[in-house]
Amino acid sequence: MGKFLLLFLGALALGACRQQQPAATATQSGLRKIPYTDSQTVEQIRQSGVKILVQQPDYLIVYSDSTSVQALQSLSVTPQSATEADLVQRLVQIHFNGQEQLQKIVDLGVDLWHVEGDSATVRVYDLHLEKLKQEGFTYRILKMDASAKEDK
Repeated sequence: MGKFLLLFLGALALGACRQQQPAATATQSGLRKIPYTDSQTVEQIRQSGVKILVQQPDYLIVYSDSTSVQALQSLSVTPQSATEADLVQRLVQIHFNGQEQLQKIVDLGVDLWHVEGDSATVRVYDLHLEKLKQEGFTYRILKMDASAKEDK
């Protein structure tokens, strides 16, 4: 009887110590893919304050944190897991004046590839393009997908 009681108390203690795992949701934090079919959805997401990292013709890649998860839920948007292939960067040429502006470009988090004269060639996400525009930089998109192979 003593062994049974000891075994029962041990199982009870183990059950009390075990923490319940939160249920996984479709809107976990991190990079998420959101399929869309109309520009109104994109604008609603943008106005909700969610950071759009990539905007493709049929999906967005957004960074969701605890605040934006609530915003996405209120919009009835169902994010999916993002894959590496979804993270499309643009190849862009940015015009700048002097080292101070070049440093500002680098500080925005772009992937600097080449500098010649007053222009820099960089790989960027759409979020960086918005920041560059806000900072007053002019740029030209050389390739919509920086990773795409060159046509010969």
